[in-house]
Amino acid sequence: MKAKLLTVFLCLCMLASVSCGAPDAETTATPEQPSVTTPTASPPETPEQEDETTVPLETTAPETDAPPKIPFPTDHIGENSVGLVYIKTNSGTITGAKDVTVPRPDKSGRTLSAEGYLSPANSGDQNLRGFADLLAQIQSSYSTADPYTTLSIPSGTYRIKSYKQFAIHLKELHNLCIDGGGSLFLLEDSDRAIGSAALFGLEYCDTVEFRNFSIDFDWESYPLYVIGEVISADTETQSVTFHIDSHKLPSQVKIGGGRSWDPSIDNRSDTVGFIPYGSVKSSEVLDEHTLRVYYSAARSAKDARPGQQFQFYFQPNFKASAFRMLNNKNVTLDSITIYSAPYEAAWNAAGDGYHIVNCKVIPAEGRLFSTYTGFETHSVKGNVIVENCEMMGVLDDNIHLSNHFMGGENVKIDDYTVEMRHLQTFSFKHYFVEGTRLALYDKNHRPLGYSSVIESVTSLKEGVNDMATYTVRFRDPLPQAISPTDIFMTEDYYDGSFIIRNNRFSRGLCHALYLGLSNGTVENNTFDNFAYPSLILTTVTRWERWHIGGNVENVVIRGNTMTRCNTAGRDPASLAVVAGRDAQPTDFTPADGYVIRNVLVENNVVDGSTGSAFALFSAEDVFVRNNTFLNSNLLPTTKPRRVGWGNAYVSNARNITWENNEIHNEGHAYENGLYVDTATVLNFEEKE
Repeated sequence: MKAKLLTVFLCLCMLASVSCGAPDAETTATPEQPSVTTPTASPPETPEQEDETTVPLETTAPETDAPPKIPFPTDHIGENSVGLVYIKTNSGTITGAKDVTVPRPDKSGRTLSAEGYLSPANSGDQNLRGFADLLAQIQSSYSTADPYTTLSIPSGTYRIKSYKQFAIHLKELHNLCIDGGGSLFLLEDSDRAIGSAALFGLEYCDTVEFRNFSIDFDWESYPLYVIGEVISADTETQSVTFHIDSHKLPSQVKIGGGRSWDPSIDNRSDTVGFIPYGSVKSSEVLDEHTLRVYYSAARSAKDARPGQQFQFYFQPNFKASAFRMLNNKNVTLDSITIYSAPYEAAWNAAGDGYHIVNCKVIPAEGRLFSTYTGFETHSVKGNVIVENCEMMGVLDDNIHLSNHFMGGENVKIDDYTVEMRHLQTFSFKHYFVEGTRLALYDKNHRPLGYSSVIESVTSLKEGVNDMATYTVRFRDPLPQAISPTDIFMTEDYYDGSFIIRNNRFSRGLCHALYLGLSNGTVENNTFDNFAYPSLILTTVTRWERWHIGGNVENVVIRGNTMTRCNTAGRDPASLAVVAGRDAQPTDFTPADGYVIRNVLVENNVVDGSTGSAFALFSAEDVFVRNNTFLNSNLLPTTKPRRVGWGNAYVSNARNITWENNEIHNEGHAYENGLYVDTATVLNFEEKE
């Protein structure tokens, strides 16, 4: 209590000083260049700017602006910084997310009970039909003066079996709360293959809340994710035989993928464990605990050794997410626990307003893994909030949150028409709607002065990685020339904030947060034991098929703790603010220009990284202060061009403030200290 009173007192004192006169301003000057080895490189292309003079730093909002009215105490984390950060930069301001909310249903209307429609004694088919009847009643109630606003489900375990894409399909429903009453929905496998599926499918709904229930898949009949240990290998048949003791195997399994496993770190590894080469040709279940896998490459069997371990993903017929949502407004998931799903915990696209709170994506007792992917969110229209959640044992990204740019290859066909090639349909098809406004930028995301709305669009599948070519006709004439490297971005798709705070992420086999969105605050989260970099803020063309991000700016990353990061040794660092291209499997090279701007990285702790703790490149107007980078570069640097680049590095950047950051290695490390690439970094100021 004394500490809180002291903080309030200090803030009031600071407020008094501001009201009596102009606030003290931090000014950015060009310091003497640090003594570092400078590689031969050309400076990045510098976007045109009328005035290169660095503006003073302001830590309080001007009187003409909305709150905050008090200085933000940069030496104290606090519980919530949203609405309290204001830093003026050369190219704009850093405020982070606005203090936003996502509206929830007004539950003052009638309540519909699921009793008599759903029952723990029912088969999966019967409960599925019961849900359909319930939703039909809710839909018909909208024509009355007193519609249903709550669907109440008695506590119990309800089996669900589906023969269609969405087991429980909510379409054009509004102002509805589905209260599970602590129930468990147990998803059974289908008798035929169904893709892009979900337990709950939402389309064109407005203000819907799911609360207080759990979701699991029936592992007794078909386990999803297991660890296999090599028993033997046969080079003649190119087969490897595995023992699996955690679960009984069904008579047949379909191997959807997997990774080499290192039990000493309880995570995947690219150097320890069984490493498959080529693809899986077939497999056979020899008994309930023995699996033989045949590979296309002889090296798989040749290099296999007894005792090596491998993490398997067995793909069921019903490759379903727990939730799959498209074109909805104001969706809330509150107190939902997802023990497992064959694919994502929740996939959401073209959504406006999305709140995930008090949710868990965690393995059930006796398991190591939960879902293949966590919360996957694309083509964002409005605000996104993820808070007070726990995620563990997710095979892919825990949270992916991004918009996208059309950066495959854009070819002008006539004065009004462009072919946009090599775009993955799942992330782009939502943009290509008549009336959507697109703007033209160069490869470094600088505006070229053209924007217009889509008049018509057609698509043609390319047959690789679910890619397509979109032929887009615009309402207004195009510029005389368009370079194939120019890009298009949506101008009217995203006008919101994102907040990711007070969450716990652990034992993930990929990234924890992969973010390509502006106007955000990421604070007070913990990350432990991740195979890939745990937090990346980025604009990137990844593996030549994902065009993630856009003009990413105005993001605050503060108060996060990351331990045991990047066990698989991936580019570019455990905590990264970067833009460019990332070639498969991992080779992240910077963009020429300054694509990411106006970012605050402060009061974070990164401890125990196999590679660098922090990376910053292709960015401008970034403040990195009061962070602690401990015990990084525990393994040799994987990229020769970055040998000697330290525990933290900055390249291809300008207007960077580096203040009061601690870098320390307690034992042996393959890199040490801070590296600044003086050939490509302009106006780097280091403060103590």
